[in-house]
Amino acid sequence: METECQCLSVDDFRLLGTEVVDLSPHGMRIRAQELAEVGDQVVLSFRAPGSTEWLDAEARVVRIVWGNREADQGTELGLEFTEISLDTRFRLRCYLREIPPPVPQRPLRDREVSSPLLECRVDQEELPVQPLG
Repeated sequence: METECQCLSVDDFRLLGTEVVDLSPHGMRIRAQELAEVGDQVVLSFRAPGSTEWLDAEARVVRIVWGNREADQGTELGLEFTEISLDTRFRLRCYLREIPPPVPQRPLRDREVSSPLLECRVDQEELPVQPLG
Protein backbone atom coordinates (compact mmCIF):
# COMPACT_ATOMS: atom_id res chain seq x y z
CA MET A 1 0.00 0.00 0.00
CA GLU A 2 1.57 3.24 -1.09
CA THR A 3 0.16 6.74 -0.96
CA GLU A 4 1.42 10.33 -0.98
CA CYS A 5 2.53 12.34 2.02
CA GLN A 6 4.38 15.46 3.08
CA CYS A 7 6.50 14.71 6.15
CA LEU A 8 8.40 17.64 7.66
CA SER A 9 10.85 17.79 10.54
CA VAL A 10 9.51 20.03 13.32
CA ASP A 11 13.00 21.32 14.17
CA ASP A 12 14.00 22.71 10.78
CA PHE A 13 11.05 21.97 8.44
CA ARG A 14 13.15 19.72 6.18
CA LEU A 15 11.07 17.57 3.86
CA LEU A 16 11.83 14.02 5.10
CA GLY A 17 9.64 12.10 2.67
CA THR A 18 6.72 12.16 0.24
CA GLU A 19 5.81 8.47 -0.07
CA VAL A 20 3.97 6.30 2.47
CA VAL A 21 5.07 2.65 2.30
CA ASP A 22 2.91 1.24 5.11
CA LEU A 23 0.08 2.76 7.11
CA SER A 24 -1.97 1.88 10.19
CA PRO A 25 -4.24 3.86 12.56
CA HIS A 26 -1.22 4.20 14.89
CA GLY A 27 1.53 5.23 12.50
CA MET A 28 3.23 4.81 9.16
CA ARG A 29 6.46 3.99 7.39
CA ILE A 30 7.73 6.43 4.77
CA ARG A 31 10.49 6.25 2.18
CA ALA A 32 13.14 8.67 3.47
CA GLN A 33 14.41 11.48 1.26
CA GLU A 34 16.33 12.96 4.19
CA LEU A 35 17.62 11.28 7.33
CA ALA A 36 16.15 11.86 10.77
CA GLU A 37 16.96 10.49 14.20
CA VAL A 38 14.87 8.28 16.43
CA GLY A 39 12.86 10.60 18.68
CA ASP A 40 12.62 13.45 16.14
CA GLN A 41 9.19 15.08 15.95
CA VAL A 42 7.50 15.48 12.57
CA VAL A 43 4.33 17.01 11.15
CA LEU A 44 2.66 15.32 8.24
CA SER A 45 -0.18 15.33 5.80
CA PHE A 46 -1.00 12.20 3.88
CA ARG A 47 -3.52 11.10 1.31
CA ALA A 48 -6.02 8.59 2.64
CA PRO A 49 -5.62 5.32 0.72
CA GLY A 50 -7.98 5.07 -2.24
CA SER A 51 -9.18 8.65 -1.72
CA THR A 52 -8.43 12.25 -2.60
CA GLU A 53 -8.79 13.28 1.08
CA TRP A 54 -5.66 14.49 2.90
CA LEU A 55 -5.31 13.76 6.63
CA ASP A 56 -3.06 15.57 9.13
CA ALA A 57 -1.12 14.29 12.13
CA GLU A 58 1.97 14.79 14.24
CA ALA A 59 4.33 11.91 14.88
CA ARG A 60 7.76 10.94 16.15
CA VAL A 61 10.41 8.82 14.48
CA VAL A 62 10.51 5.45 16.26
CA ARG A 63 12.49 3.38 13.77
CA ILE A 64 14.94 3.75 10.91
CA VAL A 65 15.10 1.03 8.27
CA TRP A 66 18.53 1.40 6.65
CA GLY A 67 17.73 -0.68 3.58
CA ASN A 68 20.30 -3.39 4.28
CA ARG A 69 17.97 -6.37 3.88
CA GLU A 70 17.23 -7.90 0.52
CA ALA A 71 13.52 -6.98 0.60
CA ASP A 72 14.15 -3.38 1.74
CA GLN A 73 13.50 -0.65 -0.82
CA GLY A 74 15.97 1.87 0.59
CA THR A 75 16.02 3.94 3.76
CA GLU A 76 12.66 4.28 5.49
CA LEU A 77 11.41 6.01 8.64
CA GLY A 78 8.93 4.39 11.04
CA LEU A 79 6.62 7.02 12.51
CA GLU A 80 4.25 6.72 15.48
CA PHE A 81 1.37 9.19 15.61
CA THR A 82 1.57 11.42 18.68
CA GLU A 83 -1.23 13.84 17.78
CA ILE A 84 -4.10 12.75 15.55
CA SER A 85 -7.72 13.70 16.12
CA LEU A 86 -10.23 10.98 16.96
CA ASP A 87 -12.17 11.91 13.84
CA THR A 88 -9.08 11.58 11.64
CA ARG A 89 -8.11 8.24 13.20
CA PHE A 90 -11.68 6.96 12.70
CA ARG A 91 -11.71 8.05 9.04
CA LEU A 92 -8.28 6.45 8.53
CA ARG A 93 -9.56 3.16 9.99
CA CYS A 94 -12.51 3.26 7.57
CA TYR A 95 -10.20 3.78 4.58
CA LEU A 96 -7.83 1.02 5.73
CA ARG A 97 -10.70 -1.51 6.03
CA GLU A 98 -10.96 -1.46 2.24
CA ILE A 99 -7.32 -2.49 1.76
CA PRO A 100 -6.00 -6.04 2.25
CA PRO A 101 -3.15 -6.43 4.76
CA PRO A 102 0.37 -6.23 3.30
CA VAL A 103 2.20 -9.38 2.24
CA PRO A 104 5.28 -9.96 4.46
CA GLN A 105 8.43 -8.85 2.67
CA ARG A 106 10.70 -11.23 4.57
CA PRO A 107 10.35 -14.98 5.04
CA LEU A 108 8.65 -16.02 8.27
CA ARG A 109 10.87 -17.38 11.02
CA ASP A 110 11.07 -21.12 11.52
CA ARG A 111 8.62 -22.12 14.30
CA GLU A 112 11.26 -24.33 15.91
CA VAL A 113 13.45 -21.36 16.79
CA SER A 114 13.77 -21.09 20.56
CA SER A 115 12.19 -17.98 22.01
CA PRO A 116 11.39 -16.96 25.59
CA LEU A 117 7.90 -16.04 24.39
CA LEU A 118 7.35 -19.51 23.00
CA GLU A 119 8.57 -21.10 26.23
CA CYS A 120 6.13 -19.24 28.49
CA ARG A 121 3.69 -21.53 30.17
CA VAL A 122 0.56 -20.70 32.11
CA ASP A 123 0.45 -22.15 35.59
CA GLN A 124 -2.09 -24.97 35.56
CA GLU A 125 -3.37 -24.30 39.10
CA GLU A 126 -7.02 -23.28 39.29
CA LEU A 127 -7.55 -19.73 40.39
CA PRO A 128 -10.10 -19.13 43.15
CA VAL A 129 -13.43 -17.83 41.87
CA GLN A 130 -14.58 -14.71 43.63
CA PRO A 131 -18.31 -13.95 43.82
CA LEU A 132 -19.53 -10.83 42.09
CA GLY A 133 -20.92 -7.98 44.20
